[in-house]
Amino acid sequence: MKKGFLLLAVACMFLSVSCKKDADVTISFTTDNIVVALGGSNADLVQYAKASDGSTVTVSGVDFEKIGEQTATFKAGDVSVDKTVRVSAARLAGTYRIHVLDSAGTQELTQGNGWRLELTAGDAYNKINIPSEVGGQRIFTDVDHLTVTFTKGVGKIANYTGGYKFVGGSGYTIKFQNITYGKNNEGLYALNGFTVKLVQQGYNDFYEQVRFEKEEDAEEEEE
Repeated sequence: MKKGFLLLAVACMFLSVSCKKDADVTISFTTDNIVVALGGSNADLVQYAKASDGSTVTVSGVDFEKIGEQTATFKAGDVSVDKTVRVSAARLAGTYRIHVLDSAGTQELTQGNGWRLELTAGDAYNKINIPSEVGGQRIFTDVDHLTVTFTKGVGKIANYTGGYKFVGGSGYTIKFQNITYGKNNEGLYALNGFTVKLVQQGYNDFYEQVRFEKEEDAEEEEE
């Protein structure tokens, strides 16, 4: 009987110590501002995390094809921590050729040579700037650039009221819709294009299609 009590006590003590060890495991991070490249991987996130007992840290929950803030779950053993991570738009930057087409997408308005432009990173991880001046010609005459801001994988450009090269007259408000991005045929991450909706009081709305063709041979890897 004494032997049975002794074994039970040892088992309880073992379980108690094991539970205490798991509870004491913590996951720490090298920074609270975790930013990874578009098209990255879980391995890029794991490098920011460390378990206090040296065990392997795994991560899940992030769609690396969507720019913006997401919640990643880091796990070590039975311990898990949710952490905000940011997928960057920087890989969309680069040299492009721009094509402006009519609403049907059949007639190109940007004819001839020189319609090249450089998309640059914005002032935040989820922003890209599109210059107004292309090949010595200003498309949106009253701004230096348009800024695309991505939230949860969706891009948005603020409405614009001002001169626009491809229409006559004034008083138009331009709205930007259907902003798309992703890997192009060369496997590079690129801004694909958007729809321009032109609105003028007393007139029917009309549309144009803007398409971007990335011309870089290779992408710069984000640090």
